[in-house]
Amino acid sequence: MPTPWPFTGRSAELAGLADLLAAGASVVLSGTAGVGKSRLAAEAVGCADALRVSATVPDLPLGALSPLLPAVPPEGNVLAWAADAIAGSGRVLLLVDDAHRLDATSATLVHQLVAAGRAQLVATVRTGEPCPDAIVSLWKDELAERVDVGPLTYVHALLERVLGGPVERDAADRLAELTRGNALYLRELVAAGALRLDDGRWRWAGRLTLPRRLSELIELRIGTLAEPERAALELAALGEPLGLDMLVRLAGAGAVENLEERGLITVIGDRRRQAVRLSHPLYGEAVRAGTPRLRTMRRLRELAGAVESTGARRRDDVLRLAVWRLDSGSATDPEPLLAALRLAWAVADYPLAERLGRAAVEAGGGPEAGLLLGTVLGYAGRPEEAAEILRSTWEQECEERTRALLATTLGRTLGQLGRLAEAERLLEDAAVMVDDLENLQEITLMRTMFTMAAGRYTATAELAATILARPGNPGLAVQAHVTTAWALLFTGRPLDALESVDRAIGLGTAWREEIPVLVMSMNFIRIHAATLIGDLDLCRSAAAEIGAIGTETWEAARFGHQWAEGVAALMAGRVREAVELLRPAPPVLPDRVDSINRADLALAAGLAGDVALAGRALAEAEAIPPATPIHQTMIDLARPWLTGSAAEALRAAALAGERGLPGLEVLALHTAVRLGDRSPATAHRLAELAGLCQGRLAELAALHAAAVHHGRDLMAVAEEFAGAGLLLHAAEAAAQAAGAFAEAGRQASARAASARAWALSRECRGAATPALARLAAPALTKRELEIARLAAAGHSSKEIADRLVLSPRTVDNHLQAAFGKLGVSGRGDLGPLLGQ
Repeated sequence: MPTPWPFTGRSAELAGLADLLAAGASVVLSGTAGVGKSRLAAEAVGCADALRVSATVPDLPLGALSPLLPAVPPEGNVLAWAADAIAGSGRVLLLVDDAHRLDATSATLVHQLVAAGRAQLVATVRTGEPCPDAIVSLWKDELAERVDVGPLTYVHALLERVLGGPVERDAADRLAELTRGNALYLRELVAAGALRLDDGRWRWAGRLTLPRRLSELIELRIGTLAEPERAALELAALGEPLGLDMLVRLAGAGAVENLEERGLITVIGDRRRQAVRLSHPLYGEAVRAGTPRLRTMRRLRELAGAVESTGARRRDDVLRLAVWRLDSGSATDPEPLLAALRLAWAVADYPLAERLGRAAVEAGGGPEAGLLLGTVLGYAGRPEEAAEILRSTWEQECEERTRALLATTLGRTLGQLGRLAEAERLLEDAAVMVDDLENLQEITLMRTMFTMAAGRYTATAELAATILARPGNPGLAVQAHVTTAWALLFTGRPLDALESVDRAIGLGTAWREEIPVLVMSMNFIRIHAATLIGDLDLCRSAAAEIGAIGTETWEAARFGHQWAEGVAALMAGRVREAVELLRPAPPVLPDRVDSINRADLALAAGLAGDVALAGRALAEAEAIPPATPIHQTMIDLARPWLTGSAAEALRAAALAGERGLPGLEVLALHTAVRLGDRSPATAHRLAELAGLCQGRLAELAALHAAAVHHGRDLMAVAEEFAGAGLLLHAAEAAAQAAGAFAEAGRQASARAASARAWALSRECRGAATPALARLAAPALTKRELEIARLAAAGHSSKEIADRLVLSPRTVDNHLQAAFGKLGVSGRGDLGPLLGQ
């Protein structure tokens, strides 16, 4: 027998049921099949001495209640005999599961027991199913309270409890959407392997396959259908969302109306355009899986023909039509496939784009098909396959524009593979093969990738400027602005980099279909800029934009979203959360991405005090040959947190300076300050960099270094950090202030600073840096802490006294003791110290 899942997330419903039962009321729980009403009823009854039955034999009089009755009925009044046998002379607690399936006699008996006060009932009924009149009258006549049980809203938390480990939010959200919060469906999908354990986290396993038990449950729900209804259901499942007019034209109005009446389809939209979907996502999965292959192909040809007859007027019709033709085996023209491929790429549906690309190549799409397929494979993280396709396409005759795009795409792919010299030779050869300015600019733009990788940021910006001086098309100008933004970012000008991104966006939206991956690049720039200027809100908004790109169908976007959320958590000081999010990159992504992510993981683990994990992550990052000076510097920035060595941070700063990376030099020098460096040289260099680098973080780092001997100045810096949401920086500065005050003999101020640092550190979940190591919770008694928190919330001494049943004098005495221990003089100082 399967182990029951933990019961969680229904606390409000359970509390409400407990109140009703405690008041002596009867309850009927109503909900869809599998929603969890039976489990809720059982939990509500708990260990109480209840009579429990389930209505499994609806055609047998008193069949459901037979376990509670003697073997032989009397000759006379059967209902009276049964009532006496069940209730005796008292009042029983009766739990009836699936009461909608009770036979008429059993339903009448249950009604009579409740009406006569001889039974307190807890029953479950299924919505959408016929229910005996005697049971319906229970809530209609107010003999019982009807409680509607809705779908689960806590899928993510439930999955983590069941699986005993972290579950990717995207995977949990996908299961929540597929099951619509149905507990039974959720359990079946998890049991069938919808999630896989990968590096300590549960992730989406890939293509969904319905387990047999779940398919059978859904088939029972769908029931027996006449041929017209079956055809309409299959067409809707294969084409959803499908225009209502089209479905009626293909299957007939009567069949469509019958499906809606049975609750199998839902009509959505407005008067201008109404569409049909199956009423539950898993119904569509089950119908598609259960339709024989040849019939599926015939249905798809019917759908394709219907769309073609109307001229495929809508943009999404192009993509749907191509997919239907492809899946029905009737795709012979490469042009619709190529048009659909571009749309699939634009929405980051890489698996579909690859299918369409391969079909276009097979259908004779020529160099254009090979170019687009190679592009898709490259951005999908499969550069070896992309290079093979592009190499074979390179040998074909093509026009100059296609030749230039082939050269740049193959050059980028070779760069992904680390074959930089080969890529540069290819671009040099291509440059003499083209004459058009726009095509030459395409090649120049690709060359910027190699100058950037070599750490030649000024040269990169200069090459991009030649394109912006005479832009060949909006797409080239957008890419040139993005390239410029990267170069500005690395040279300490993150605000100018953000302006360059804004200029790119201001050039319109036409480039989004031509080069949709730029959206990801733009948001990566924003995230890196956010870390250099200390803008947590910018980091979070960029992470949200990456999450909207297509994380279901593009692994790079899914990973990028998780990485961005990890960086935001790291900035906010939530280091344990960052450790969970900053996991190694999937194999489909380039090594340089994996190198940075492992360095970020090493940094987060070091901040959390997990030296073993930090050491492993750093060793793995160092084992990957650094693609650029930036990658090596990111590794250097993580290393000091393993050893707690300010000297190590100073070495990283020196190397960043040598590599022309002033923004990263600021981060390295500030790391040294956070680790205890108090040298005038560090303060002097940070002051210089604050004048060279843009952003408030460089200024705050310089102020922090200048304040290391002065408690009051350190507390001011701590509050600046706290105001920016950089709570770990704030907690460390406050902890250092406590030390500075103590050195100066100002013990009250030291206690206040220590209390503030302690309150801030509590928000930094899991942080264990050297500056926080000596912190202890303020030495308040439990009562002093309780009263201090109430006072910080604005309550008067009298209000606190009334609440805690104390005298106002006792409250004031406790407050004075708390003030002394915390080093403050009044109530107004309590809130920040206690994190309120």
